Amino acid sequence: MRWPRSVGRLGHWQGFAAGKPLEIELGPSACAELRKLGHPHDPVWNDKWPDAMAWSVGALAFEAVQITGLRDRPAIECRAVQSIPTTAVKLGATPKEGRYLATVYWKHWYPWTPRAFRSGECRNGGRLDLHPGSDLWP
Repeated sequence: MRWPRSVGRLGHWQGFAAGKPLEIELGPSACAELRKLGHPHDPVWNDKWPDAMAWSVGALAFEAVQITGLRDRPAIECRAVQSIPTTAVKLGATPKEGRYLATVYWKHWYPWTPRAFRSGECRNGGRLDLHPGSDLWP
């Protein structure tokens, strides 16, 4: 992660993928949250703002899914939500912390996601469930 070149048009909590090769750029506040996971840290549930960390990991996961070429916004968002645990672990969280952040995102952020990015099939057992044989969600 790096500070975005486009900080003038990229808000503190926004992100996007651009360039050749494709690079993910996140705003400075999101990057600051993600950096916490790369250092020895207290459990994420003890963080002062776990919602901010969940949002940041979710934003990175969303952009990572988007650069795969998938264009269906609800499918991108749903894959991203389900990718939060893995994304968090790759940044330095424990698997339990990753699951916690995914749950926080699902409960606190997904309901506020614009309708164009949500699907009724983004649920346990739904068409967009990446692990339909499991009861683990997200």
